[in-house]
Amino acid sequence: MEGFLREWWSSKGDYRWVVDYFEPRAMESKIRWLLAVCTALLGVVSAIMIFSPSGPRDGLPTAMVAAATVFTLVAALHWIFLGWPSWQLSAAFVVCGDLGIATVCWQYSNHLVGMYGLNSFVVLSLYLVFFHGPRALALHSAWALLSLTVFVIAVGWGPDGDPAMAIAQGLASVVIVVAIPPILQIGFWMMRSDADSSMVDPLTGLLNRRGLYMHAGELISLEGAADADVIVMVLDLDRFKHINDTHGHAIGDEVLVRSARRIKSVVRGGAVLARFGGEEFVLVDVIPRLHADAVAERIRAAIAAPTDIAPVTASIGVSCVSGSGFLAARMHLADLLDTMVVVADQAMYQAKRDGRHCVVVDLEGVDVASSSGSKTRLPTLASHSPGTGKARTRRDRRRSFDRRSGADRRLRRS
Repeated sequence: MEGFLREWWSSKGDYRWVVDYFEPRAMESKIRWLLAVCTALLGVVSAIMIFSPSGPRDGLPTAMVAAATVFTLVAALHWIFLGWPSWQLSAAFVVCGDLGIATVCWQYSNHLVGMYGLNSFVVLSLYLVFFHGPRALALHSAWALLSLTVFVIAVGWGPDGDPAMAIAQGLASVVIVVAIPPILQIGFWMMRSDADSSMVDPLTGLLNRRGLYMHAGELISLEGAADADVIVMVLDLDRFKHINDTHGHAIGDEVLVRSARRIKSVVRGGAVLARFGGEEFVLVDVIPRLHADAVAERIRAAIAAPTDIAPVTASIGVSCVSGSGFLAARMHLADLLDTMVVVADQAMYQAKRDGRHCVVVDLEGVDVASSSGSKTRLPTLASHSPGTGKARTRRDRRRSFDRRSGADRRLRRS
C-alpha cells in the first residue's frame, strides 16, 4: 500500500493530456461551458450574499466581495470565449480561487455562514483532481484545512461560540473538501494508467494505433507551429512473412523489436511512433516539408543496416499536410489521421510495386471533407524518391480503407 501511494504521489498531472483527450471527442466546448457555469455560480452566490443580513456589512468587506464576484465572472468569460488556458494560467486560476473563497467567506458578518461557504473549495478540489497532479491538490487541501481551522476557532470560541457546532461542521467540511478529492484522484490516476498501458504495443514498447491517435494531437500542440508541416509515414517490412516462415516467429519478433529500435534511433525524440500491427509501423512528426524525404530515407537505411540475423528492408509511404490545415481539422483529428494514413498506406503499396526498399511520397491533396464537413483540400507536399530527381506520386489512389489489422493484412503482402 505504501509503494502504491508513493507511486501516485510521484506522478505528475498531465494537464495537456486531459485537454487533448476532450478535444477530438467533441467534448471540449461542453467541458469549458460546464467549468464556466460553475465559476459564474460562485460569483453569483457571492453577489447575493451582499444583500443578506449574514453577509458583509461595512464598505470594505462589501467592496472585497464585489471584487471577487467580478473576478469569477471574468474567469467564466475566459473559459467561454478564450478557450483552454495554459497550464500556468490554470494554476493561477486555482490560487486566486483559493484566496478568493477564503477572503470572501471571512467578510461575512456571521462566521458560521462563512464556514458553510468554505464548502465552495470542493469545486476547485474537483478541478484539481482531473487537471492537475497530487501535489497541487495537496497544497489546495492544506489551504482549505487551514481556512477551516480558523473558522472552527472563530465559530466555536468567539462571541456566542458553539464549539460542538463548529467541530461538527468542520469535520463535515473536511470530509467533503479534503478527504474525498484525493480518493477520486487516485481512482482517476489508476484509470489513466490503465489507459496508458492499453495504448502501448507489448512487444516493441511503441504506441499502438489507439496510442498514436491519442498522442498525435499533443504533438502538434507541443510544437505550437501552425506554419509547420505534419507528416505521416507508413512503413512496412518487406517479405516479413518469408522471415517468419524461414526463421520462425521468435526471430520475426526480434526483427520487429530491432526495427522499432532502429527507427527510434534516427527520428526526433518528439516524434510519435506506433506499431499498427503485424509488420507495419506509422510515424507522425512535425518537420519542415523539405525534410520529409530525408527523414524517410534515413529510416529506410537504418532498417536495412547489416545484421547477423534475418536482415530486412522496408517500403515507406509518406503523406503530408500543412500544420495550419492539421489544426483547422483538429475537432475531427481521428478522421483526419485516418485519411492521412490511407494516403501514406497507398503510397507504401506503390513503393512495393516499384520494387520494395524505397520511399514514395504522395503529392495529391488529402481530402478531409468527410471529416471536417467542409470542401477544404489540405495540400500534401512534394518530396523525392531515393536515387532520382523526380517527385514520385500515386495517381490511382483508392478512397476505401482496409480496416483490418496489420497481422491480417500481411497475408496479402510479400
